[in-house]
Amino acid sequence: MVADWNKCEDDMYFSEGYTSSENSTIPSDAEEEEDIPRLPRRRLNFANGVAGENLNVADEDAGVAWVTSIVLTYMKERLRTKPPIIRKMVLKKKKVKISYWIALRARHMCLEKIHGSCSYERSFRLVPELCHQIKANNPGTIAELNKPIMFFSDHEKGVNVAVTENFEGIEHNQRSCFRHIFHRMAQKFPGLDKVAWKLSESFNFNSFNAAMEELGRTNMEAKLWMEKHETSTWARHAFDHSVRCPLSFNIISLAFQNWLKELNCKPIITLVMEYENKLGDLMFKRRYAEMKHDGIVPRAEMNVETKKFFSSKYDVLPADVGEEWSVTHRSKAISTFQVNLTRRHCSCGEWAATGVPCVHVLAVLVHEGREDYNTFVDDFFTVERYRVAYDGIIQSLPDIDQWRKHPNPIVHPPPMIHMPN
Repeated sequence: MVADWNKCEDDMYFSEGYTSSENSTIPSDAEEEEDIPRLPRRRLNFANGVAGENLNVADEDAGVAWVTSIVLTYMKERLRTKPPIIRKMVLKKKKVKISYWIALRARHMCLEKIHGSCSYERSFRLVPELCHQIKANNPGTIAELNKPIMFFSDHEKGVNVAVTENFEGIEHNQRSCFRHIFHRMAQKFPGLDKVAWKLSESFNFNSFNAAMEELGRTNMEAKLWMEKHETSTWARHAFDHSVRCPLSFNIISLAFQNWLKELNCKPIITLVMEYENKLGDLMFKRRYAEMKHDGIVPRAEMNVETKKFFSSKYDVLPADVGEEWSVTHRSKAISTFQVNLTRRHCSCGEWAATGVPCVHVLAVLVHEGREDYNTFVDDFFTVERYRVAYDGIIQSLPDIDQWRKHPNPIVHPPPMIHMPN
């Protein structure tokens, strides 16, 4: 099925079905260059690959079809091929320079030919039936939430509002990627890299406050600019520590996108069904991963062993009250931290934020001759909890040909937006 191509006022051709990878700033090479010879405006007939006269084919459509015939085989193995690569291929093979928009349309037409009957527009029309099939084949799969949900975004406008409106009544918290905040800050106030990241990565309020004062001494305007941002969304010390994730920059979304990168260019129905297969395969592998049946997961165990190694550099002095100790580094002039094993607390803040004992806690345990290090790691990192997380089974959806045939509400794909350069 070939997409229904539309023409805009600025002669940009597009298919409304393609949106995921094209809603971005148009590269500079998309602009017209007066000194570059262009694909001739003529009517073409592409039988047997030979260009000739054909009064029934529009000039631009013929050019797109011609480019498609050149790059289709290449794109079958490389779905993520972008228009600039297509332009270079046509130039190298045919010695003709084509516009960015013809390359873009040719890319879309190739994807339509590759994915066949489940085109982008038809795929969106099947979304209501897709929802029905998921519910029918995986009944009762709504998770019971006993901890807040964390939403991690790249500080885009509108995300916070959307989350608040759609998760009203559900305990949740939001974080904004500090890397994106920092880039905006660096554009306004360059040269503050070191102190800016101190702000984000401080595990306790005292360290954060000291970094903020340092920022104010360096650049007061930058300090005032940072204070306008909600601290609980980007500063590690102010995070909700019931979520055992100390990350202040969003590598989670990037890792997820990389995991799904080969699916990004596929119709939504194909994407969901192939994502289901990938997720099911991942859950199966982790469910039966070779791991001991008790204790904590290997990564947390390695973290504990590393901190245990460096704990020898600290001096430990018992305090007056119960299981409380003062821990100080032997050679560095840094703060003394208070450790209380009964309350599972260290004044550095790292233990509360990560759920894994910090180096100060390990120093106390080694000093006391204790070897039950793993009992001070949060239950979140136990092998038992790990297996429970991957215990469920996702039932595969039937093939599209077996879906119900009755009419569904019409769902249109989102329109492609011509973003400003």
